[in-house]
Amino acid sequence: MRDAAQQAATAQTDTLPLTKPEAVRRAIAVLGYKAEVEEILAYCEEHFGIGASTPPPAAEAEKELPAAKTSATKRNKTRDRSGPAE
Repeated sequence: MRDAAQQAATAQTDTLPLTKPEAVRRAIAVLGYKAEVEEILAYCEEHFGIGASTPPPAAEAEKELPAAKTSATKRNKTRDRSGPAE
């Protein structure tokens, strides 16, 4: 089953230029949705010639989030909430 999916995925690459998201979709179709990120990226590099970097760990992504929340909160405090002028 995996061989048939792999052949179908690689056969489609001959007709159209392949984007990174499409390469990842095809790799997941062959490897399964439970495949590790590194395995998917290695498959894309090997079979499609498309390299990609691994995403940052979740801990680093969460560190950036509070800064965005803080600036949004500050914007809301500066807004005039006195209602319509009479």
